[in-house]
Amino acid sequence: MSLVESRCDEPYRVESEHVSVIGGRAVRYVCVVERTIVFGPSEDIRASVVSTSYFLAGDSARPVVFVFNGGPASASLWLHLGLVGPRRLNLDGDDGQGVHPATVPPFQIVDNAESLLDVADIVVYDPPDTGYSRTLGDGAHAFHSVDADAKATVEFIRDWITRHRRWNAPRYLLGESYGSIRAAAVANLLAGGLTTTGRLEAISLNGVILLGQAMDQSQGGADLGSLTSLTAMASVARYHGAVTGAAGSLEQYVAQVRRFVAEDYILALYAGATLDVAERHRIATRLSELTGLPSALVLEKNLRIDPRDFIRELLRDRGLHVGLYDGRYRLPRLAAGDDLVADDPAMGQYAPAFVAAANDYFYRELGVDIPLQYEAVNFRDAYRQWDYGNGPGAPASTNFALQLAKAMRRNPSMKLFVGCGYYDLATPMGNAEYTISHAGIDMDRVQFRYYESGHMPYLGIESRRAVAADLRQFVCPDD
Repeated sequence: MSLVESRCDEPYRVESEHVSVIGGRAVRYVCVVERTIVFGPSEDIRASVVSTSYFLAGDSARPVVFVFNGGPASASLWLHLGLVGPRRLNLDGDDGQGVHPATVPPFQIVDNAESLLDVADIVVYDPPDTGYSRTLGDGAHAFHSVDADAKATVEFIRDWITRHRRWNAPRYLLGESYGSIRAAAVANLLAGGLTTTGRLEAISLNGVILLGQAMDQSQGGADLGSLTSLTAMASVARYHGAVTGAAGSLEQYVAQVRRFVAEDYILALYAGATLDVAERHRIATRLSELTGLPSALVLEKNLRIDPRDFIRELLRDRGLHVGLYDGRYRLPRLAAGDDLVADDPAMGQYAPAFVAAANDYFYRELGVDIPLQYEAVNFRDAYRQWDYGNGPGAPASTNFALQLAKAMRRNPSMKLFVGCGYYDLATPMGNAEYTISHAGIDMDRVQFRYYESGHMPYLGIESRRAVAADLRQFVCPDD
């Protein structure tokens, strides 16, 4: 550990005042970047977590939205500078969809007209060993598990609402990707806590917001994965003009695909090797029509299409590879890619802008002078060592939506918002629909919303406006 990192337990707070144009009007707000010490499995293991909070001064009754991304081991720069903060990275591009972003500096940070700050206070949280947050002392990997991460987040939330006197303010969690797992685990602990955190938390939530949800890690198998990915693959194929007979709106097209999944595809996969040859060829032909893949390839894959095969094969004849995280993006085709970010046509193109913008924004606009590397994604030390409950680095096998269901059973007033990108092949909308509807969650308290974007559904002008409008209504329905 460096000398600088050894001082991460020292108090740190930077407060600044700003004005941004949000919702067509100038909004004056306070930003606080501060360090909080949280404890690990024992009192001698700690971490310093750095959060960024945005307030409207003098109003302690406003809703508070606690925001975090996923990874695991990702900082929250994506949601921070892409959706919720009063300032955002301009990635709209000439087409307004963000699919041709600038990939080299200088990058532009602008006022975020869609920020939720006009209706709620925003708290952006970077977990231990991401952003400027660090594990202290000899606690390497102590926070790199679902359980330890959730406990640390609960401790941070409890500390924050105490420090800022917000015990009577409405509270929401906003988690994206792995952040949906964190949200489920945290919601469960906040609703109880006695047997896990050692104290009665009893911190109720008004709602949970999930974007690009990834809660079911139980490895449902090739059949379930193929069924729940088909609507996203068909949407991406339609976007690239790789299918015929796709007249009408995207919503209408997806509805057709859902009917095929429910009425034909699931029965064919259930039949397995007993499926009639003629029926096998009919299903393969229809899958080819929906996905743009050759029927011969579909038959070779035994009617089961993996999104990772799909992104390599869809535009093979054009020499292109489409993005797993956002199927609208494309790059020249790779024979084999092994970098989860750089080789993905979506992440590989927009990640440089977010990383540069985050570093510049903290230093130049917020006055943060923490002499540490800002860790956007801690792949080496945290991601690869993450413990989902089966040991460090072992595959996950748990459906964490069951924890969210438990939290919602305990709190009959808690609402759930699930936002899905049509072109998200990493956490496809079909998986979200299946996971939520099979977890024992009261569906009357669930809102599903869909956007013509990808894993980060706020990329692109129209989709960002739609996400923001829906979240504003969810957090402040009477506003």
